[in-house]
Order: sequence, then C-alpha cells, then structure tokens
Amino acid sequence: MTVHRQAHEPNLNSEAISASRSHAPFRAPDPNILQRQASDPHSNVWVGASAGTGKTKVLTDRLLRLLLPRGDGSLGTPPAKILCLTYTKAGAGEMSVRLQERVSQWVIMGEQELHEDLEKLTGSPPTDQQKSAAQQLFAQLIDASEGLKIQTIHAFCQSILGRFPLECGLLPGFTLIEEREAEALLSRAQRQVLATSRKPGTPLWEAVSNLAQRLSETQLSALMKAIISERGQIIALLSRYFGATGVYTALCQSLDLIPGADEAALVQQACTDAALDVIILQPLCQELLSTDGTRMVENGKAIAAFLAADADHRPALFSHYRSAFLTQKNEIKADSHLMSKALIQRRPDLYTAMRAEAKRLQHVIQRVALQDAANTSRDLLTLAEAIIETYARFKTAAGALDYDDLIMHTRDLLTQQTPWVLYKLDQGIDHILVDEAQDTNPEQWEIIQSLYHEFFAGAGARAIQRTVFVVGDEKQSIFSFQRADPQAYISVRHDLENKVRASGQDYRSVPLDISFRTVPCVLEAVDAVFSTPAMQQGMGDQPVRHRSHRLQQGGEVVLWPLFETETAKRTDFWTPPVQSTEGQSGSVRLARHVAQKIKTWLDQGEILASRERAITPGDIMILVKSRNALMGQIARAIKNAGIPVSGLDRMVLGQQIAVQDLIAAGTFALYPNDDLALAGFLKSPLIGLDEEDLFNLCYDRPASLWESLRNSRHISVSTWLSELIVHGLHLGPYAFFSLLLETPCPADPWPLPAKFPALARAE
Repeated sequence: MTVHRQAHEPNLNSEAISASRSHAPFRAPDPNILQRQASDPHSNVWVGASAGTGKTKVLTDRLLRLLLPRGDGSLGTPPAKILCLTYTKAGAGEMSVRLQERVSQWVIMGEQELHEDLEKLTGSPPTDQQKSAAQQLFAQLIDASEGLKIQTIHAFCQSILGRFPLECGLLPGFTLIEEREAEALLSRAQRQVLATSRKPGTPLWEAVSNLAQRLSETQLSALMKAIISERGQIIALLSRYFGATGVYTALCQSLDLIPGADEAALVQQACTDAALDVIILQPLCQELLSTDGTRMVENGKAIAAFLAADADHRPALFSHYRSAFLTQKNEIKADSHLMSKALIQRRPDLYTAMRAEAKRLQHVIQRVALQDAANTSRDLLTLAEAIIETYARFKTAAGALDYDDLIMHTRDLLTQQTPWVLYKLDQGIDHILVDEAQDTNPEQWEIIQSLYHEFFAGAGARAIQRTVFVVGDEKQSIFSFQRADPQAYISVRHDLENKVRASGQDYRSVPLDISFRTVPCVLEAVDAVFSTPAMQQGMGDQPVRHRSHRLQQGGEVVLWPLFETETAKRTDFWTPPVQSTEGQSGSVRLARHVAQKIKTWLDQGEILASRERAITPGDIMILVKSRNALMGQIARAIKNAGIPVSGLDRMVLGQQIAVQDLIAAGTFALYPNDDLALAGFLKSPLIGLDEEDLFNLCYDRPASLWESLRNSRHISVSTWLSELIVHGLHLGPYAFFSLLLETPCPADPWPLPAKFPALARAE
C-alpha cells in the first residue's frame, strides 16, 4: 500500500476532507485491446502513454510483431531494418533485455503454450509460419550482423556521423568526449575568454565589464554554463543575424529602440524642460505644498526639488521625483495618494496634468527598462559568441565532439545539402520507433522528421509498407527536460498524421490510459484537478483521463487543511521574560500529525483491503514533494512515536552530525591549532565536554584552544588527543576513523587506560 497524503493542517482536531474514495466495479478494463492496436505492425501509431500503463511492453510487442511474419503471409522485417530510438541507455537496455527474454522463452515453449502466447500477442490465432519464425527468432537476432538497433538518439547520431564525417565537415575518427571532459574543456575556454576580455576598448571588454557590474562571480559562472547548454539556439540566432551585433540591431528595431543608446541618456532626455510641462507642474507643486495632507506635501517637495535643479542634476533626483507619481511597481498611484479629493474638485486641470505626467514617467521607465534589456542581451550574446567560438576551437583541435554536437551536426547533415545521405539511410530503415517522445527537443525532432518524411515521399518511395511508431506522455513534457518543448511534441504529432494520411496509409492515435501502478481513487483525484479548462490548457491539447486496472484494491485520497507556523503572541515589553514558551513551525506540527495518524492506524488495526489483513509499518510509504528538512522531521516524529521506520532513502553525507564530528576529528589531527575543529570535536560524543567546560577553555585564553586544553585539568583528554595527532599523521583515512570508532575514548563510562592498546598496535 502506498499512502499518498497532501499533508498540511493547522488544527490537529480539524476534520480531514475526503476528496475521492474508490468504488471497485465488477470487471477491470482489458488493456490488451489498446495495446494490440498500438503494436499493430501495419499501422503508423502515436501512443499517448500515461505513467504505469505498460509503455515498455507495447514497445516490445511492436518490435516482436515487426520481426514476425504477418498474418497475411508476408515476411517479417529483418532486424537491421528497424530503428528504435530511446532517450536513455537504461531504457535501451531494459527494452533489449525484455526482447531477449521473450524470444528465448519461445525457443523452449511447447506448441500449445507457444500458440497461446502468440495469439495473446497478435490477437488472432498464429499461422504455422509465425510459430516457426518465433522459434527461430532468437537465433536470427544472435546471428544478425548489424543486430537490432535499439539505441539512444545520441548513439544513433554518432553512428551517422561516423559513416558520413566528410559530408558534415568532420575529421574521420573523431572522438566523443563525456560530460566531465566537456566541462573541463569549457572551463578552459571560459578562462581564456575572460583573460582576453582584459584588453580595454574591445567589445568583449565592454560586455564583460557591464555584466560584472550586474552579476556576482557565482552568477556569472552560472550564466556561462547556461550559455553553453543553449548554444544550439544561440548559434542558430547568431548565424541568422550575422553575429551578436546583428541580433542586437534586430532586437532594437523590434522594440523601437535606438541601437547603442544608453539608459542614462534616456533618463537625461526625459528630465529636460522640453520633455516636461513646466507651466502646469509649477502651480501643481505650489498647490500640493499648500495642502494639509502629509502625502501631498511630500509629493510637492519632490516635484519642487526636481524643477529647481538644472538639467544636469535632475537625473540624480529622477527616482525621488517619480515617487510622487508612481508606486514601487511603476503603477500610477491611487487618486488619494496623488492629491486630496478637495483639490481634485477645485483644480481638475491639475489632476489631469498630474495623471498625464505619471503616464509619461511610466513610458520613460518602460523605455529605459527595454533599452537596458536590449543592451544586456547584446553583452550576453557578445560573451556567448566568444565562449562558443573558443570552446569549438578547442574541440576541433582535439578532434572531439560533445553530445550536443552529435545532435547539431546530424541535424544539419540530414536537413541541408546532402539528399543522397538521406537516400542511403532510407535504404536501411523500414520502421522507426521513438520512445519517451515527451523528452525529445526540437533539434532531435528535426532529425526524426527528416527520416520519416522519406517514408511518405510519394511514388519514389520503396514499395514496402514502412511505419512510424511514437510513444510518449504529453503531460510529462511540461517539465521541459533537456529543452523538451510541449508545443514541438504536438506539432510533430500533427505533422506525422498529415504525412501518413496524405500517403494513404493507416494512422492511429492510441491513448494508453489504463494504469497498472495506481489505484482508482488517486487517478480520479488527478482527473478532477485537471478537469477545468484552465488546468487542461496547461497539459496540452488532449483531455487528462485515467483508468485503473487495480479496481479491487482500496484507497483514499484525503486533503488536509494547511499547517501554518504559530505566530508568537505579543506581550507587554515591560514584563520580564521569566517564562519560556515553545513555538512550533508548520512542518514540525505536520510531522507530528503524520506520526499520530500512522500510530492510530496501527493501534486500531486499520485493514489493508488489497491484502485483507491489518496494516503493518512495512505497508506504509510516505512521499514528499522534495527532499528537505521535512523528511527528517517526519522520520524523527515517527521514531518518537515508537513506530519502526526504515529512515530516509537518501541523505547528504556531509550534513550528518556524526560525519561532521568525524571530520572535525580528522581536521584536528592534521591541524591541531584549528580552534573551530577542536571545539566541535570536544563537544562530540567521543569526548563529551559540555558548554561550560568549553567556555572555561576558550574564554580569555592566551594561545590556541589546543594549548589551553593541554594546560587544563582535562589531562586524560589532552593525552588521548596527543596520541590521535600521531596516528593522524601516519594512518590512512579508513584506518584512522576505524581506530577512532573502535578504541576507548574519553566519553566512555570506564576510565581510560594509560596506553591505548589498539592505537599502539596501529603504530
């Protein structure tokens, strides 16, 4: 049983609100019907597969049905003619293992068992030809020279570039560098670009200088990493507009800006008498200063100071001046904050003038912000251009490509000037299968489209029926993993449908919505959340609907009200704080409530419907949105309630107190004068000094803490630490920490021996 809880509740006594409860129908839906439609080798299919609906099984079934002879007697597809693209090596490996397991079972099956398995696969009684081919398929796959191409998109691109290196301008025998090597090369390129930028007067120097004034060192480093991760789009942009300057010019034209204009110049221009309506602003200022309202007077002072200054000094007062008209969010102030109601009624002309000036200032600030954005974009692109060019030069010198290069070069090879390359590939591929389509980015889609477009190229295409099979979950594409674009997913789906239907072939859109992983109530709750048009719009152009195959298993979705952190009660500040009060954060209160809820289930013998027995601690799993402090608080609360808990499934080792104590011990052994490390070690469970002992050692000490300890009454501790220093200089980390944990220490209840035998043997 997986217990799903959206856990927040401000009042432990408040009633939980049941959002959905499953009611088990008599018969579960049959998923084989949709799975057979998706795996039909005669159809081009786009499968929308929700999580847990058997996506990998459908892919494997499709491959098997392509390899087997068809029901009409036509031969199966040779393994080398099938291309199956998946997103990860793990996915490719899992698919290969499943395929090999299935065909190896066919070899040893009896005739009746094989007949039933093939009928379940195809949906119709198998022919003798199909049964014979099924038993020979294992050997056929083993003996195939090229084998079945189940590979990642990057591996496929590497094979293409390896076959046609000269066509895409690469040296034969190029090497593929891993991510860590690419990061090292990128770091080198960044250092060289920054070193080059030290020459004053160059565009690169100006760009880096401008960015350095806006960004910290960490932000600038993160920015350069982002530049490289998006270099495909940046390169395309720079190529389209002939460099960073061309992009900047086009951007200024689209925003109606002046290329090269400075933000300060725009403010200076907005502060001149020619830009201001001084004739109306002066009486406005006098009227505001003569009113009784504090806000009105402050507005009048700001306007008066601005008008009294000359044009050169007005930009320095611009921010204060605009505060008389606009809020911090650059919105026009409410009428009551501009001028009094009586003044508005008495001088409507001044009110109109003040509103007009506010709108003018709004426009000025927007123009300044646009100019600032354009100039910053110019600086970013100038830096990006330099880094990308330097990084590319380093890779060329090393004869290397990174993973993004594989995609970019293959995309260019297949979409630009080499039609005969497509012809060669077209002769070797009859069926394309694409897995995890929601994670495919636009450049990868271009590669796939260039391949399947040849399938439906008209009378010139080969006579054999060729198909495309795509499986993905549009809902998962919203995460934009590796620059995946939901709109590209939808666009390619429509493109494939149009191409297939125009060629007269069969096209099917198959939704796999029967989940084997989740009980009905959870799926009903999800569907209810996305039932409104606004929520549906954010999940693509297909309705969000799920069905569960686990109809006989119970479940419940409960929404708890929000847990809020208790706010401290205001007290009389003159009252002495003689009584301490404990405040609880919302997360702590939530953790305690979760523990209490589980304890109630266990104490009352809550029945687990799927097993027809009482719940045990091992049946409960707690899921959280992110791994933060709440995880530790929940685990601690469950332990305090006396409930067995397996603990956290993941931890940051260096954040554990025990590990920090050991690191402090190792740091002290190597650097005895590190006062902070020694102070932390002295308070660890290995030594056990308290706050008062540590204060007495540290306060008003003439030298280091180690010297103070050696001259104190803690003789046994200083002796033990002296021996520890010796072993820290001679032992490796494993031996050092093992002896530290396995030998007597000052915190042990029995007295320390004069000489520590274990440590002595280690010497």
